[in-house]
Amino acid sequence: DEPCLMGKQVRFVRRKPAARCYVGAATRLATLERRCECEEADYECDFCYERIGGEEAALKNLSTASTTPCVWSCIPADEGKLPETCKGTFVKTAGYRKIAGNTCAGGVDLSPQRIPCPRHHS
Repeated sequence: DEPCLMGKQVRFVRRKPAARCYVGAATRLATLERRCECEEADYECDFCYERIGGEEAALKNLSTASTTPCVWSCIPADEGKLPETCKGTFVKTAGYRKIAGNTCAGGVDLSPQRIPCPRHHS
């Protein structure tokens, strides 16, 4: 089975090498595409996050369920802070974003989530 790359599997259909047939100049190779389910590899660290290895994750007391988790790396440490003016909803990141151009669907969802503002903060 072909591996998934950027959220899709592409298989090129080729003619039998020893076959004697005429292929016109305008003929293109046929391709079969299949969209893949998202996996952790389809995501990169979001702005102000960086990947760290398992040993560093253990030192920072983080879960090592992921082989290389994305952790907050910006100063000041205002990760997860509510926006100054919160009206309706705000976007909260999990530290990941889908790689630009990736077309995967379903599966693992590490995308930022839209969260309702707390009532006392609106």
